[in-house]
Amino acid sequence: MSDFNPKPQTVESNVPSGYTVIEGPGGKKYLVPLFVVPSLEYSMSAYHKKAEMKTEIANADGLDPYLERLQTYNTIAGTLHAPPDPPLTDKELLRQHAEVQALVEKLGISYRDAAHRLYMAEMEKLKVADMQRKSFQIFEKRATNTLKGIAGRHNYKSNYFMMYKKMKSEISKQKEQ
Repeated sequence: MSDFNPKPQTVESNVPSGYTVIEGPGGKKYLVPLFVVPSLEYSMSAYHKKAEMKTEIANADGLDPYLERLQTYNTIAGTLHAPPDPPLTDKELLRQHAEVQALVEKLGISYRDAAHRLYMAEMEKLKVADMQRKSFQIFEKRATNTLKGIAGRHNYKSNYFMMYKKMKSEISKQKEQ
């Protein structure tokens, strides 16, 4: 019997200019463009921070890492009302904390400054989303008004038709006299 141990085929090639190879989660290697590297490094450091914090929480006494904060509800006149802004779950709070910690390590700034940067970035995203929503509402209102105007002009009961009918009746009255 012969010992047949096939080796996996690997192809080595040069990395194209403008690209680099980065090792990702699970030891996989990825070919990425150079302009993506800074944001990818930040994302990877945040990913590793989250993973570390999950293990810290899992190892803590009496804490369940998958435990989520319970919703608080108000009862008004016997009916149940959910709050309009529910509090963040423990997972979401942990995710935000990991992002702030990654930013602190990457930029070497204080925790407060890093949290403020992330908060302001989220505020800018909300402003852009709100601006898009408002512009779509304006567009929808104008389109509706335009369509109503077109429908009014082509309707047999429109003002133009009524004015034509009135003028025609006045002309016929004048001819009779």
